[in-house]
Amino acid sequence: MTEPEGIEVSVEKLVPGGDGFLHLPDGRAAFVRGAAPGDKLRVRRLEKQRGAWVVVDFDLVAPSPERVAPECPVAAVCGGCDMMQISRAGELGQKERMLREALERIGGVSTPPSALTTAGESAGYRSRVRFHVGKGGKLGFFARGSHQLVEVPRCLVADERINRALSAIRRLARRYPEALGGFTDVELRATEEGVIARFVPRDGIKPIAAEPLLRALGKDMQVVATAREAEQLHERRSVTAGTFIEIPADAFSQINVAVNRELVAAIVSGATSRGLTTFCDLFAGVGNFALPLAHAGLSGMMVERTPSAVAAAQRVAAAQGITQLKTRTADAARALTDLIREGKRYELVVLDPPREGAPEVVAGLAGLTPRAVAYVGCDPVTLSRDLKPLLAAGMRISSVQGFDMFPRTHHFETLVWLEAG
Repeated sequence: MTEPEGIEVSVEKLVPGGDGFLHLPDGRAAFVRGAAPGDKLRVRRLEKQRGAWVVVDFDLVAPSPERVAPECPVAAVCGGCDMMQISRAGELGQKERMLREALERIGGVSTPPSALTTAGESAGYRSRVRFHVGKGGKLGFFARGSHQLVEVPRCLVADERINRALSAIRRLARRYPEALGGFTDVELRATEEGVIARFVPRDGIKPIAAEPLLRALGKDMQVVATAREAEQLHERRSVTAGTFIEIPADAFSQINVAVNRELVAAIVSGATSRGLTTFCDLFAGVGNFALPLAHAGLSGMMVERTPSAVAAAQRVAAAQGITQLKTRTADAARALTDLIREGKRYELVVLDPPREGAPEVVAGLAGLTPRAVAYVGCDPVTLSRDLKPLLAAGMRISSVQGFDMFPRTHHFETLVWLEAG
């Protein structure tokens, strides 16, 4: 369904998801991609998509003071960075407003968030990038909302070592044209010890045609091309002074090392300043929070469903002489039920769930009788939703702090501290 073109509109703000929000002359709400708040647009094409009006094509009549020329040549088509067209100050302001409005509208929270914490540069910050493999061995990202590959010469927000590795793979792919055909993705990680290149086979088996490329690439970086190889290769990363984590090549890790250190420090200082002595980390990953908390003197339990991540945390704990950290390989909701049934109690509960949040977990969290909860959320909407049952159970919010983990995109992390009332 389409509407006539030619109407003029003004973009009011950006909303979670990165789209611009506006009102049409007749009062209907609509969304637009690639705009900056304050832009005046002439609509060329308007469609109704999944129940919402969307401006799919427009002319820029008058640019916003916050609009800038994107530094990336493929920013308009790439599905990655959706805030390249906005000044850095404008980007941070929009993220802070998104968080504040989501907390108020969905969570009923009036506690004002602190200014977003930043660290390092807004370019070259990504320590991990996953490139899709297209026809003819092309490497790039999907266009937004589609599976159309956008080939990128280099990624502006990637660590420069990743861009050099990408160039090396392309040079070798020209020499061995069939080498990349058996892979769906190539994930590159820039670590403290060099670059790890992880090739993901289409059928789980390393293709024979790729062997020459993988051998040549292996002279300059660590290369894995099977699930078993990925489990056995680990990245070691410092997260606080005196504390490190190990990340298997197939495990999740935060991609912004500098901002992650700020986030970990905020968790540890928040726990120690409150005099907390025990904790349970229910979405622990490789121990990004659990290991530093234990190193700071707290005793605790880390719960994680990925066996390779738990094994990595156990190795690190042993290497660092940490004896007061226990582990469970389990789903968070199931582990929570078991811990409550066993009569376990923890003064601090740490939650860092995936983007969809943790509604089942927060609904039963009171059974652990925590004095404090540290909730780390990567989506302000699901975070705000999950806060409601915690507040209904009698907890109160003591602080809200955003962390700009993903500059030049609409994504960010938020740390909310709640305390028993």
